[in-house]
Amino acid sequence: MTGINFLKSKDREIFVVGGQAHNSSFYDVRIDEACLAVKKIGGNTIELPVYWENIEPQEGQFDFREVQEAYKKIEENGLYIIFLWFGTWKNGTSKFVPVWVKQDKKRFFRVMGENGAQMSVISPHCKESMQADARAFAAFMGFLKQLDEDKNIVLAVQVENEPGIMNGPVRDFGEAADDMFYDTLPQDMLDMMAAFPKSAVANCWNRNGHKTENWQQAYQGKAQEFFTAYATARYVEYVAAAGIREYENMTLYTNVWVENHRLKLPGKDYPSGGAVGLVLDIWKHTAKSLVFISPDNYQQTYEGYAECCDVYSRKDNALFIPESGLLEWNSRFMFSAIADYKAIGINIFGVESVLQNGKIGEKEQAVAESMQVLGALGPGLVKYQDKPMRAIMQDEYAQYQYLEFENYIGIAYFSNCNPVVGRLGTDWNWHDYYHKDYLSRQVNGGCRGRGIIIQSGEKEFYVAGDAFQLVLLPKEEEIPYYPLVGSDFHLTRSMDFITIEEGIFQENGEFKVQRKRNGDEADFGIWVEPDIQVVRVRLC
Repeated sequence: MTGINFLKSKDREIFVVGGQAHNSSFYDVRIDEACLAVKKIGGNTIELPVYWENIEPQEGQFDFREVQEAYKKIEENGLYIIFLWFGTWKNGTSKFVPVWVKQDKKRFFRVMGENGAQMSVISPHCKESMQADARAFAAFMGFLKQLDEDKNIVLAVQVENEPGIMNGPVRDFGEAADDMFYDTLPQDMLDMMAAFPKSAVANCWNRNGHKTENWQQAYQGKAQEFFTAYATARYVEYVAAAGIREYENMTLYTNVWVENHRLKLPGKDYPSGGAVGLVLDIWKHTAKSLVFISPDNYQQTYEGYAECCDVYSRKDNALFIPESGLLEWNSRFMFSAIADYKAIGINIFGVESVLQNGKIGEKEQAVAESMQVLGALGPGLVKYQDKPMRAIMQDEYAQYQYLEFENYIGIAYFSNCNPVVGRLGTDWNWHDYYHKDYLSRQVNGGCRGRGIIIQSGEKEFYVAGDAFQLVLLPKEEEIPYYPLVGSDFHLTRSMDFITIEEGIFQENGEFKVQRKRNGDEADFGIWVEPDIQVVRVRLC
């Protein structure tokens, strides 16, 4: 499990609840839409692309007016910013390089196929483009320092976007690349394998007899992808290092188009050379200016989602999710990323799409409300980062989820299949009079039970989420309430609590109580919904 490394603003640690604007939203009107959407989902951060082609339309002539205007608008909206540098790479291609780079294919040469065909992506072995990208990024970071150093609302900068070779070969077959591929394995790779002796790369090298004549001899079937990963990581490191020299204290990272797609073929199903799990250790060793490397997690099965989180949650790499989906599956999985893998931030992509005519859309309701929960809970996640946490995720058809803490056991009943009082399908079951339309709204949004539980003290818990009610009982050899727990109706009344309180975590981590819930509203366990934000329960 990773050591926590939250992003910071003025020495305050921030749990990022963010929305990434669409790729072409770096314009006044669209920025306003994106900011509105982020605030509607209870977020604190907007991720916004910056295009190399816009800031350097002529070589050596920089124009940062768009950056300054965007910064001003986001500041006025009271949000934090993460800028995304769309330089050499965007989704494994070179879409956002300046026109003067696109048109000069000799100086800024492209990846070459084995048959001599020229690809649309610039080669990671092209020093001219690497140096030009680094100069532009350094200029951007220098301007950003002037703009932000005193205000400190920029939390991080993403260097490139899903770098690597997409829609092409696994490696570049151009002359420069061939010379390096068939040259002696560089000392840097030997150092990397010494630093990460259990890595997939080192294991491959061991199986092949520790050969160093060239990449092919060293790694056989994996040689091309390892070679491209090393070249791409060196390129990104060169760009990142140039930027960090201009804005020393800024957090830099890059994102990854992960390999969990289709047949998992590099260059076809994901960009070859990107920091996927197989080559992550190459990247960690080579791109040292990056604080972390982050997966774009769009996996729609929990198995795939959890596998992705597991790869990027490690002692030398905090899990930060810069992109994730807008549909219902992500509304549940994100809580596991936090509770099980200690994620330091969750961002949804295309945040403007959450709104339909200024209101949250029906299909986006579940994700939007889960983000609202995280917005209310965020400072508490920072404060209680080392405390036990459990994710609530309703599997299909599941009626409840069993939970176990050190001194307590519990059940989370899911409201879409457990009426407790009255008939299933009626609008009033275990809620209060403010939520009479809850079930119909839940059905319309396709919401399943989801959320998170934090045990902040021996007998204190924070509960947040949607569509479940929680019952906690002491873990003893014999539960003292055994005559009463034969029915769910009585079990919900068996909790011996001091108080149940609704509220929100303030920026300093303190919990602000908005309502006590010790009357009829407490008779059916600890129930949660997005609009009540966070519930604190103190047990006897």
